[in-house]
Amino acid sequence: MKVRFVGDVHGHWNQYRDLLYRDPTNKEILHSIQVGDMGMGFTSHSEWAPDSALAFEKKFKNGNHRFIRGNHDNPKEVRKCSKWIQDGLIETTNLGNKIMYIGGAWSIDWQWRTVGVDWWDDEELSMADLEIFITRYKENRPSVMVTHTAPIGIPAGPMGIRIYGNGARTEHALQHMLEFHRPKIWIFGHWHKHFDQTIDGTRFICLNELEYIDLEI
Repeated sequence: MKVRFVGDVHGHWNQYRDLLYRDPTNKEILHSIQVGDMGMGFTSHSEWAPDSALAFEKKFKNGNHRFIRGNHDNPKEVRKCSKWIQDGLIETTNLGNKIMYIGGAWSIDWQWRTVGVDWWDDEELSMADLEIFITRYKENRPSVMVTHTAPIGIPAGPMGIRIYGNGARTEHALQHMLEFHRPKIWIFGHWHKHFDQTIDGTRFICLNELEYIDLEI
């Protein structure tokens, strides 16, 4: 099955919709997964802030277009949308690949943001939830990971991005998973940078804002 993976959208839903029609025949892509920071409930995106979940479902009712949660998505609003892929979900594709989804991330600039407007104190999963998902990961050994952020060693190392402060429990949890089992592919966004490199057998793909890649999974 061909799936179009799309990077951070940040409320640019019309541009995002255009991405779903970009192929040689100008037909709509049937399956897409957006890797977080859709801009769901982000009040600075005034066009979509009031009842973002309902607005999204009306705008993208055709096709199988889903998303995971980023740190720039209101968790409460996200949970109202049927297009949201629940954290910790594991699916098996028709090619036999297990895909695991984990959203959320730490905002390094949280102290300059406003609670309930453009920052939420539950932007990351709790340690209890992350521990559950670590166990689930070890039991299932997925071949594809779709997350908003990445294992902490990836941005800090190959991508050359420094992670500041004492947050990033999500990145640490993902690193723990990676050290236990290396999936074939790990797709993420969050860092607003293009990166596609195979490291120790795992292909890491970081999608820039509104960047996409089509994969047969």
